[in-house]
Formats: sequence, C-alpha cells, structure tokens
Amino acid sequence: MKFIKILILFLLPMNLWAQDIHYSQFYETPLLINPSLTGHIEGSYRVKAIYRNQWGNITAGGVYSTPAVSFDMNFKQGDSRNTFGGGLALYNDQTGDDHLSTLGFFASAAYHLSLDKKEMNYLSFGIQGGYINKQINPENIVFFNQFDSNGNPTGSSGENFDNTSISGTDLRFGITYSNYSPSGSILKLGAAYMHILKFQESFLGDTENALPGRLVLHGEAKLPLSEKFGLMPNFLFMNQTSISEINVGSNVLYQVSPDIGAMLGAGFRFGDAAIFVMGFNFKGANLGFSYDFNVSDLSATTNNVGGFEVSLGYIGRIVKPAEPIYPAVRYF
Repeated sequence: MKFIKILILFLLPMNLWAQDIHYSQFYETPLLINPSLTGHIEGSYRVKAIYRNQWGNITAGGVYSTPAVSFDMNFKQGDSRNTFGGGLALYNDQTGDDHLSTLGFFASAAYHLSLDKKEMNYLSFGIQGGYINKQINPENIVFFNQFDSNGNPTGSSGENFDNTSISGTDLRFGITYSNYSPSGSILKLGAAYMHILKFQESFLGDTENALPGRLVLHGEAKLPLSEKFGLMPNFLFMNQTSISEINVGSNVLYQVSPDIGAMLGAGFRFGDAAIFVMGFNFKGANLGFSYDFNVSDLSATTNNVGGFEVSLGYIGRIVKPAEPIYPAVRYF
C-alpha cells in the first residue's frame, strides 16, 4: 500500500509539487519568493532558516522534506535615500524517501529606489542567479509496470536513465513596490519571474525538457489596530505552465512589550490545504510554526495527511540601525 500511495501522489495534478518547492510561510523565504526583497530590511543583515516536512504518515521521512536557509544585507548608498541589497539562499528538496533530490544555490542583488523625499514609497529591483542540481535514485523508484495483479511491485521496470545527476544555471528577476505610512502601516506588492534561462531537467537525455518559467505575484501588509494589536494579511499567486497556486491568509500580532510579540494566524491554499500559523518574536529574532490540514481529494486517500513547517529568523545591526529605517520593517 505504501508504494501505491506514493504512486498516487505523483500522478495526481497537485499544485506545482512536481516542479518547484513551496512553503506555507512563504513570507519567511523572501529571497526565494522575489529577489527584489533582498536587503529590504530594518537593520544591517538578516538570517532566515525554514524546514518543511509533508505527508509524514505515508513514509517514515515524509514524501517531501525541504530545508532552506538565506542571508542578506542592506548597504546604504552614502547620503542617498536609496539602498543596495545583497544575499545568498540555499535549499535542498528531498522527494519520496530520497527518490529525487534537488539542491539550489542562489546569489541575489537588489536596488531600493526611494520615490519621495520623506522615504515613504520605494520601488525595488532585484536579480538572482543560481545553480540547480537534481539527482535521482532509480533503485528506490517503483514504476507502474512493476505491479502485479495483486498490487505488489515485482520484476524490473525496464527503464533506462541517461543520467542520475543533472545540473544547470538559473536566472530570476523581480520588482517590489513598498509603502510605509507614518501611522506604522506597511504595504508591499511584488512580482517575479523564475527560470529565465530554461534549465534542462531530463534524466533521459532529452534536450527539449526545460524547467518551465514561473510567475510569482505576492503581497503583504501590516495594519496597526491599536498599540498592542496588528493585522497582517498576505497573499501569494504562482503560475507554472497550466498549473496555478493561490495562498491567502492573515496573522494577528499581539505586542506583549516593545521587545516581545506573539502571533496567531490562518491561511488557505486553494484546492489543497487550510493552514494554521503561530509565532513569537524577541529582540529581532522570530520563531514560527505552521501546519497544513489537507482539504483536497487527497485527504480521503491518505488519511488526512498534512505538512508542517518551522521557521527561524534574526535581523541584526552591525553598528546602528540602517537608514532609512522604514524599508522592510519586520512585522513577524
């Protein structure tokens, strides 16, 4: 039954799972969402780490296991209101008990242009170049033609792989508009396009099997409700070939003290999962946890399995707060 379940997972038309990674706490992976967010922070540098494990009751290690880390910095441009950003990001996606492994490493650069003298509106441009390596282990894969009439995997698959490891370069571009109000509200709207270089990803020697381009649209806001409470809505739209993914959600922040905050939230990934989120922050550090409750037809097949994520981040200051202070004031 384990092999049958895994086969069903790979055959079902789920959201982008056969192509690119995704996170429910997408706002905690800024460099993987849009390169123009690089260095758009309050402070001098930012460190992010996140781990996702999905469908753990199908196999012992989960069908998808995806850790990622990133580091970026904000560089002030002399006395100008404009700033530069630079950063690095790394992720490693393990699919189907190490059947398929994807390693991605990226370097980002961004320029944040102030649109007014009061530094309330910014337009950010970012570019990201990277290296992708994919490895497959044919010995751990069971193909459809190996199942006998009783549903047991037997015999040889007869599949021949030209390579078990492929590599290529990737290029991404993004733009983000940000508004920072004196009242403390923040709005960010961005767009990015991934896989401009059309990385070839065939293990069978096919030279016309390029990784499709991916369009990303995203937004997030901070809306102060009182001295203690704030509302933080967010959305993410991704499209790759004919498949789209839409995430919407909102978090509520309670500021216990100037240095301590707690957060609860919920979201929904259309056609897939309801998402529960909770988190804490303390003096520039934040810890987040989320769990996906599957609501698609897959839930009946796989006993309502879901996925969990743990995120950890920190924004530091080398000497003093970077100026201007408005860009990317973190709200979680």
